[in-house]
Amino acid sequence: MKFPFWRRRDEELSEELDNHLQMAVRERIERGESVEDANAAAKRDLGNAGLIKEVTRAMWFPMWLERLKQDVTYGFRVLRKSPGFTTIAVLSLALGIGANTALFSVADEVLLKSLPVKNPDQLALFSWTSGERLMGDGFWPGVNVNQNTGAHTSRSFSYLSFSQFRSHTKTVSDVFAFSSMFRVNGIDDDPESPSVQMVSGNYYEGLGVTAAAGRLMTDEDDRDSSTPVIVISHRYWEKGFGRNPLAIGKTVTMAGTIFTIIGVTPGRFAGTLEVGDCPDMTIALSMGSRIGYFGPKFTNTMKQEPWVWPLMVMARVRPGSSYDEVKSELQDSFSASSLQGWTSNPGNSAEERVANLPDSPRLQITLGSQGLMESRRELSGLVKIMMIIVGIVLLIVCSNLANLLLARSAARGKEIAVRMAMGARRGRLIRQLLTESLMLSLMGASLGALFALWGKGLFLAWINRVSPSSVIDPTIDLRVLGFTVAVSAITGILVGLAPALRSTQIDLTEAMKGGTRSGRPRSVIGKSLLTAQVAMSIFLLTGAGLFIRTLINLQKTEVGFNTGNLLLFRMATQINREERKRLPDMYQQVCDRIQAIPGVVAVTNSQWPLLTGDMPMPYIWVPGHTRQPGENPTLFEQSVWPNFFDTMGIPIVMGRNLTVQDGQDWRASGPYRAVVNETFARKYFSAVNPIGQRFGMTGSPVETFVRDSEMIEIVGVVRDSKFMSVREDIPPTAFLPFQLGQVTYEIRTSVNPMSLEKPIREAVAQINPHLIPAQFRSQNDQAEMTYSKERHFAFLSSLFGLLALVLVCIGLFGLLSYNVANRTQEIGVRMALGAQRSEIMSMVMRETLWLISIGIAIGLGASFLATRWIESLLYGVSRNDPVTILIAISSMVLVATVAGFLPARRATRVDPMVALRYE
Repeated sequence: MKFPFWRRRDEELSEELDNHLQMAVRERIERGESVEDANAAAKRDLGNAGLIKEVTRAMWFPMWLERLKQDVTYGFRVLRKSPGFTTIAVLSLALGIGANTALFSVADEVLLKSLPVKNPDQLALFSWTSGERLMGDGFWPGVNVNQNTGAHTSRSFSYLSFSQFRSHTKTVSDVFAFSSMFRVNGIDDDPESPSVQMVSGNYYEGLGVTAAAGRLMTDEDDRDSSTPVIVISHRYWEKGFGRNPLAIGKTVTMAGTIFTIIGVTPGRFAGTLEVGDCPDMTIALSMGSRIGYFGPKFTNTMKQEPWVWPLMVMARVRPGSSYDEVKSELQDSFSASSLQGWTSNPGNSAEERVANLPDSPRLQITLGSQGLMESRRELSGLVKIMMIIVGIVLLIVCSNLANLLLARSAARGKEIAVRMAMGARRGRLIRQLLTESLMLSLMGASLGALFALWGKGLFLAWINRVSPSSVIDPTIDLRVLGFTVAVSAITGILVGLAPALRSTQIDLTEAMKGGTRSGRPRSVIGKSLLTAQVAMSIFLLTGAGLFIRTLINLQKTEVGFNTGNLLLFRMATQINREERKRLPDMYQQVCDRIQAIPGVVAVTNSQWPLLTGDMPMPYIWVPGHTRQPGENPTLFEQSVWPNFFDTMGIPIVMGRNLTVQDGQDWRASGPYRAVVNETFARKYFSAVNPIGQRFGMTGSPVETFVRDSEMIEIVGVVRDSKFMSVREDIPPTAFLPFQLGQVTYEIRTSVNPMSLEKPIREAVAQINPHLIPAQFRSQNDQAEMTYSKERHFAFLSSLFGLLALVLVCIGLFGLLSYNVANRTQEIGVRMALGAQRSEIMSMVMRETLWLISIGIAIGLGASFLATRWIESLLYGVSRNDPVTILIAISSMVLVATVAGFLPARRATRVDPMVALRYE
């Protein structure tokens, strides 16, 4: 087969040589020579026409390219003659390469890509480290504690510190700030509440980002007297406005304040928050006071309260400046602004300042090219584990295909022998065989790229369960395609090298006679590859079994309250400050209206929904309690209505429930009362009756001074229940009377909970159209969301484990079939000498189980070493769980028995007379 261009060039060359030959013949005839003599002499003078053509082709393009063309042409012809083998090989490679390509596209987006901004390597992310005695308050995001060293670290800074940073520009050219993403209830009556972020006016300029439409925010928009403006994300522009350019200039009502849309961010720009977090709307820091109660409490008055630290800070480092130089320049101003904020805090009385001398925080500078890194660090371990899994699947595909090529090379033994007998060098034949395997790999990669477009959705769904707010959208771009090409090239070499070396190491005399040697199978390589497949499959099956056991344990975990027939929804509001005074009455009216709906058994509410991971965590101080080294001093705080425990099915085990009067006392500034859970009572009051005991809540883990008027009395103890997630241990929790703020309604029903969404929306709308029920879900669905990551991990690992089993089954069947065919004469001799069919069956099956046993032993050894890396992902099961190991071994033995039975039965049906004439 030749391509049209080269076929035309060859035809022109042949025509030119014929013309030269005919001209020479005519000249000799004209000189009187006969036609026969003229033809012979002209051919003799012209020389070897084939050699002339080869030399001329070498002048057209490099010889290696000509040889490659020949190898590819011959390879296509060979593969076309074996459509069944080619189809199986291409599909197997497509699955392995496609899975790796799909996962790499997600990993590239999550772990590798930098922010789509100007010179991202110049960006620096600020953080700090300190001892336990913190200078600030209202950290948003919070503070991380190193359990080994006790060091406290955070990315939160005060507005005062940010302002001081901006005044120092020797080592940095731009310093800009931004807040965490939050949601403001009822923006333009949107029940889903678009996500919002606050940034400094120079945020986009510092990043070097240009608008996709309109303009972006500047310092002029970040003044207290500025007109409220808003920048929307490209994703929200598509979803809410259909990418209509007329969206620029439209207004958005947020907490009673009208904001004008001035621009749209670029399509690939999601901000500098955690990977996948993309705020729908961005407003200036100075607008925090405009949204007041409806926004995050720490950003509303941060300019007037320099002791609160609600901002994250990044900077663009000047070329030639190092991180150490940046720290040296900014550390003094950071220490001074931190101390100024602490001393100006009216909550720090003279007694507290003496008792709690703070530790000065030390500035830390790290690379900011990818924005915030906490989620990336969390995801990196999980993605690496999944990449190992899909990599092992690809290795199993490679070894399986190598086995098929080894068996196929036996059928091509005579062809290879003929070519070697005619002078073909071994290196030339190895190159031809490697070309064929590379062609298979490239065809598999082409189909695998299509599989990856579908397969990335599986991995993306898993990533979104790890980070539910994620808006990651990986693409199959040139980087991913380059990875695919590289993987396919490596795969082609791995698959084809061993068969190429083995098939060209033959006995020419025997091969030319068309015979095969009897006796033991020749391919030790094939057995080794199969053993490796079994080992890798056992490794995958063990991991999949552990994840499945983890999922089962999570589903069976008792959460401590009745999750059945329980509906949750969050109440969004878009009311002005005057109407806010009536919110308690409106919330009570909502309860009364919902209670009257048929199918509703009970209605209550709380500040935070259960099993969502959302709950404030202040620090606790208990008089007389000495905190032990490494002890976590945080307390989980939940505000609830008096009927909360009855509705949720959480019994009071000691003391009494909260009352309406307790809530009125809280609003009247005391006395303060609370109900705590059993874990709280055991930890702090194990030796005394907790009823009547008191505790305080502080903003620092080492604060030991709480005013007596702010102490909280325990009036009851409730049974332990899970609140953050099904997986996490039950923490000390205090239940306080409900106060005005975020509210979640819990509705116990006698019917399908989700069937009540429409009548609830109608009932709430009758009270006030600016009360907007949002995020309806059942408590069972909410509980499952806390372990949806484990569910997807179990599904993906099981999927690849089953794929590995199928591949091992195919590989084992192919190898044993080849061995039986290769040992036909030996089996015939055994049967002629009196061997029974059962003995032949036993011989083949023994060989099968021996190979499987070696692979299982190697796989279990690898599993014992590797499962320690996934131990933190397990729940209620040991990493060396004997039940899981037994199931994995049993599955492999069953598959091996099924795969080996058919070749073994075929061996027992060999006719001795035919077998003795086999060669």
